[in-house]
Amino acid sequence: MKNKQGKSIYVEVVGTVIEIGKKKMDLVLLRDITYRKQVELELKEKIKELEELNSLMVGREIKMVELKKEVERLRTKCARRKQ
Repeated sequence: MKNKQGKSIYVEVVGTVIEIGKKKMDLVLLRDITYRKQVELELKEKIKELEELNSLMVGREIKMVELKKEVERLRTKCARRKQ
C-alpha cells in the first residue's frame, strides 16, 4: 500500500461487520506498521550476525581444545625422550 506521499508502507488490516439500525456495514481499519516491520528486519539481521559470530566463536573454541591436546601430546612425547 502507499501513503499520501506515494511511499510504500506496510499495513495491518482489520475488518468487521457492524450493524447500525437495520443496516449492516463493513468497518475496515488500516494501521501503518512500517516502523514495526523495519524493526523486525533489523532484529533479524542482528540475529543473523550474532549466529555467525557464535559459529565463529564455537569453531575457535574447538580449535583451542584441539591445540591444547596437541600441546599436551608433544609435552608427553618430549618428557619420554628426556627419560
